[in-house]
Amino acid sequence: YVQFSSPIRRYTDLLAHYQVKAFLRGDAPPIDADDMTLILDANGDRNRDLRTACRESDQFWMIEWYRRGGPEVDHVGTVVKWLKKEAR
Repeated sequence: YVQFSSPIRRYTDLLAHYQVKAFLRGDAPPIDADDMTLILDANGDRNRDLRTACRESDQFWMIEWYRRGGPEVDHVGTVVKWLKKEAR
């Protein structure tokens, strides 16, 4: 299974396009298996780091928002969706 769509959206999709296009032309793959493994491992590490940074930033700003409101402020929320049916 290979997930790819617009090469502008994801680097790994661009790599898949290169490999598939070469195969369809009857050419050798532009990136061999060992190099592809190195590239994908490095890309996965960067994506994990980016997701962690985004999650930590969101958490920081949520806490800061509550902190600035102070303990005297009533914060109102709306439940949009239950994540687990058994938690209702």
